[in-house]
Amino acid sequence: RHARARVSGGRMSPGLALARVTRRASRLVNARASGPASSARWFSSLGDRDAPPLAYELIEPPESVSPSEAASAPLAIVLHGLMGSGRNWRTFTRALSRRVADEGVPWRFALVDNLWHGRTFSDAALREKRHPPRGPFRSAARPDAPCAVDLAADAVAAVAEHIREHGTGELLTNKVPPGFPPAAAVLGHSLGGKIALRALAKAAALAREKETQYPYGLPRAQCWTLDTVPSGVASASDPHGVRRVLDAVASLPREFASRDALRVALEAYSADQKNENAKAKFPKDLVDWLGTNLVPVDPRLGPLSPLTWVFDVEGACALYDAYELKDEEALSVCVDPPNAYETNVVRAEKSQRWDEHVLVKLRSASADPNKRVSLHVLPNAGHWLHVDNPDGLRALIAPELVRLGKELREYAVRGANAKGV
Repeated sequence: RHARARVSGGRMSPGLALARVTRRASRLVNARASGPASSARWFSSLGDRDAPPLAYELIEPPESVSPSEAASAPLAIVLHGLMGSGRNWRTFTRALSRRVADEGVPWRFALVDNLWHGRTFSDAALREKRHPPRGPFRSAARPDAPCAVDLAADAVAAVAEHIREHGTGELLTNKVPPGFPPAAAVLGHSLGGKIALRALAKAAALAREKETQYPYGLPRAQCWTLDTVPSGVASASDPHGVRRVLDAVASLPREFASRDALRVALEAYSADQKNENAKAKFPKDLVDWLGTNLVPVDPRLGPLSPLTWVFDVEGACALYDAYELKDEEALSVCVDPPNAYETNVVRAEKSQRWDEHVLVKLRSASADPNKRVSLHVLPNAGHWLHVDNPDGLRALIAPELVRLGKELREYAVRGANAKGV
């Protein structure tokens, strides 16, 4: 019942793509945080009819929290980055769950596997049902095609609604958790933050429509972006080497006899002088991390099974193509959220992907007392900030979730009084 914590990450700077963080992340594999654990369970296939739109792991409040408190705890959705999965955030989130519960405001957290990633993709029985038809998707070359990030945002909204409607979890009742929309908070890292902003932009019109139905106002909801540039990332600079890694993975076979075969294939890719991306060899830590994303094609064969990626390569490429594009809508909703929302932007101090014009807009919005925007800079952290400085990141997030949780309690009381309950 108490799942072991595993974290994966990536490189920090050009020439060492994803290596520094994977070195630290490898030391965290199978590490358990101290203190009483929160209960955690996976939800992927609940029967075809009631299967969630995306696979997720639900981290409920610690067992020290009473069943009634746990049942009414607000829900936070946690979204991972490219080529990752919800489990990357398990260690961090379980510690966050304990911290807010210790302050008397328990939360539930759903670690979601985004479209084309993790168990959302690897569950073959539901793969076609969960995913849109193959592209083409929006990119610089196809600006009018469907946007993969938009599709991922729609799926996140759907899974949040699914959690509320189905009341999955042994501590839950039919009582609807507070928060509007279904999740009272969404926390997204990197690509996950862009998905969160897209979901927020889509919810803005709905929030305006619903606001007239609540004379005492809509409950607050928070959107957290964690080292996510809310506009676009110039592919020419490729500040964290993501494009090079994606290009390499896309050029390789989809199946490997072993993880060592992946290493050999990546070495050949780097050595190919015909390949314009043939620069330095991929660091060993990066190769090892990529190897953790390989799973058996047929688990029944055990070690004899060939291996394949746990994410869909084409889908990951489509998401990054959309992430790179200039996105004024995401930036606009980030600096001027709809009335019911607050946005919190966390920039990692050592991150290399932030453009000054974006920071100027964020600083201006954060300094405006009439806007509900906060810009935070997390010290001693690169892009994989939950690995570099997890305590500092929790210190930013926890007080805001506690404050919001208390406001939602007061909101529930006002709503009950308005209805004469």
